[in-house]
Amino acid sequence: MTQPSHGAPSSLVNPPYWLIYGLAWPAGEADFAEAAVAVAPTAVPRHVLSRAAADVFDLTIAIARQNNWRAVFLSDITQWLDTQQRTWADIGIDYEQVCNELSETPILQLFLTLSQLGYALLCDASRNGLTIHTANGTWQTGLRERDDLRAQLSDNLARDWPPYATSVFEKQAGGTA
Repeated sequence: MTQPSHGAPSSLVNPPYWLIYGLAWPAGEADFAEAAVAVAPTAVPRHVLSRAAADVFDLTIAIARQNNWRAVFLSDITQWLDTQQRTWADIGIDYEQVCNELSETPILQLFLTLSQLGYALLCDASRNGLTIHTANGTWQTGLRERDDLRAQLSDNLARDWPPYATSVFEKQAGGTA
C-alpha cells in the first residue's frame, strides 16, 4: 500500500469511491443543512461492520465501477435493486439500520451540507426524477440534475476529503483523537 509522506495510507486519503446517504433534514426552514454523510467503503475495515453494512459497501463499489462514478448515493443502490426487480428486504438488508450503524460506528465519515434541492436529489430513488412545486412554479428534475449533483459532490470530496482524512489520521497516530 502506497503511503503519502504524512504517513496516512493513500486508500484512506484518496479513496476511489464514496457512499453518500442522507440524514434527517433538520426542523425549520433552512435552505441549506448538514444533512448527508460521505464514507469511503474501501477505507473501512470490514470487521467493524455488520454483514449488511459490508454488503452495502460491496454494492457501492460494484455500482461505482459499473458506472465509472466516484460517488454513489444510497438511493442509487435502491434504483439498481429496482432494475433487478428486487428490494432491500429481498437481499436481507434493512437500509435504515445500516445507515444508523454507519452513523454510530467510529469510522471516517464527512458530513455534507446540501441545499433542499440537492438533498431531494440525493434521496430520490425514482427512475423518473422529481416534480418540484415552489411559489415560483412547478418543474421536473431528471438524471441530468442528479448527475450534476454527483459530479459536484465528487469534486468537493476529491478536494475536501484528503486534508480531512490526513488530519484525522495524524490526530489518531498522535493519540489525540
